[in-house]
Amino acid sequence: MSTQALIRWMRLADDSYANEGTLPADISHARIFAIDEDYETNPHAVCPGLKVWPKEEAVELVERKIAEGSYRAWRYEVRPGASSAQTPADRDLAPSDRPSYG
Repeated sequence: MSTQALIRWMRLADDSYANEGTLPADISHARIFAIDEDYETNPHAVCPGLKVWPKEEAVELVERKIAEGSYRAWRYEVRPGASSAQTPADRDLAPSDRPSYG
């Protein structure tokens, strides 16, 4: 895990998910990123979207959708939602309530 402030859920070999990380208490809004395993070579491996969520709602949504089985990406990340210094890999992306891959 990097020192970056984020919460990450990663799919395990048994198809369950483990999460790690935190967002600082002063972060009020976040974005959800859905990332496929081939994100380093596939420019479409990060599910696009533009929604900024209240931090707690973003975390709850990811956890609920994973529990329901409708979120099936390799990794999900909840990151701070209002960053003006984003790298190309950190474009304003977030999955919808219905990710396009499973």
